[in-house]
Amino acid sequence: MLNRRHVRTLFLLTLAVAAAAQTRSLESVVASLDYGSGCTSTFEARNLTDQEVIAEIQAHKTSGALILLSGQTESKVRIPRRGRASFQLDVPGEAGSGWVRVRESGSPALAISGKVECLDGDRLVTSVRDVVYSMRRPWFAGDVADLKDGLITAINVSERPAVLSLCYSAGNLVSNGGPELVPLCSETMEVQMPPFGTRRIAVERDGNSWFSLRASGESVVLEMLRPMDAHVKLYRAIPPFSSARKSHRLGGRQGGSSCKQIRLPLDNLQKYG
Repeated sequence: MLNRRHVRTLFLLTLAVAAAAQTRSLESVVASLDYGSGCTSTFEARNLTDQEVIAEIQAHKTSGALILLSGQTESKVRIPRRGRASFQLDVPGEAGSGWVRVRESGSPALAISGKVECLDGDRLVTSVRDVVYSMRRPWFAGDVADLKDGLITAINVSERPAVLSLCYSAGNLVSNGGPELVPLCSETMEVQMPPFGTRRIAVERDGNSWFSLRASGESVVLEMLRPMDAHVKLYRAIPPFSSARKSHRLGGRQGGSSCKQIRLPLDNLQKYG
């Protein structure tokens, strides 16, 4: 039979669970928002519900420094029902690639996207940026034959530093003690990532034929980019959750649970300025 002490404990636990459910938040990231050098980026959030939404919208420069978007006065933004909020990522006197994080409390209510516009002479080139999500200790590995001049954008979506471990292989294979041979790294590198910082890594180096990247961080975004236009450095982004080729693999852990091996397609336009 439950006594008063047990009943009080159960009541407090119920309140704690209910409070945790109410404060649960969803984090969305819009990456590769280029600024400077003839490029401007616009971020937009549309409220799809019949209730006002209060979202936390934070923008970061390449260095990781927190900045306000043009037209933004504070990080918490009120978006009216069926309304939208639109801001520009503008860093006077600088050029780089920024990103925006959106935090929503409770169930998702916002349709989030970004847009980059770059000038090529008298031509304005536009590309859409879709939402991506961070993973715990993500990795990428694959042949570089189909990724000529490709880049990987890595974003540390955390207040703690992270490290990128890179392996460039000329195609030589060695045994790791298991039944399969693995590529032998002809050159390795470790790249430090500051809190909220961005790094762009070339997948080609000194004629390598295979490349891998592993991130030691609790919340990291990886996005593969391929060039499409030499004049404005237009890139294709490879979405992480789609059907794809067997020669490229991306993995990691999201939300603390295991994540299966992911195949990557070479679709959807994106650019880098």
